[in-house]
Amino acid sequence: MLDSIPVVAITGQVPRRMIGTDAFQETLVVEIVRLISESKRPGLYVGGGCLNSNPLSLQVLGMHGTVYAKYVVDKSDLLLVFGVQFDDRVTGKLEAFASRAKLVRIDIDSTTSY
Repeated sequence: MLDSIPVVAITGQVPRRMIGTDAFQETLVVEIVRLISESKRPGLYVGGGCLNSNPLSLQVLGMHGTVYAKYVVDKSDLLLVFGVQFDDRVTGKLEAFASRAKLVRIDIDSTTSY
């Protein structure tokens, strides 16, 4: 089953001659790394194959979610979003959702958007 869960890997396996040529979406990765290093309160919103039994999990986000999960989204200055489809039960009013945060969304389904 694990091979059916999408995985994003950021690695250093790019030949030196390729650096600076925008190969492998290098520019995007560099920008994400910069945002992470500058963030004071980053948050992760992970969907899909994330296990709620993990002790670091804040469980469900949204109208039926936990207070802790809502707090993280509200107080984050950077929200890294992996494999999530946003809907109104999660975001509520779009202009108020993660209003203090820069959002970085990574998903393999290009037909869904925020």
